[in-house]
Amino acid sequence: MRKLALAVAFGLVMASPAVAQQSDDCTGACEEGYLWAQEQGITSPDACAGKPSEFAAGCLSYLDDAANGTDGGEDDDTE
Repeated sequence: MRKLALAVAFGLVMASPAVAQQSDDCTGACEEGYLWAQEQGITSPDACAGKPSEFAAGCLSYLDDAANGTDGGEDDDTE
């Protein structure tokens, strides 16, 4: 199942190479917020303030991924 999910995610990345993949838990408005923050080059949580909660969560998730040097596309845990 994970291989299928990765294959689908890879296909989405290939279709939109400039878009990093956010967490699978971030969908809908959260995903929109994540992509918006990425496209806008958001670097401060202040830019996420005042947005609807799910959108803001995606925006903050992008900032967290950017700060950690991850793209949110895969589990970042080292096993």
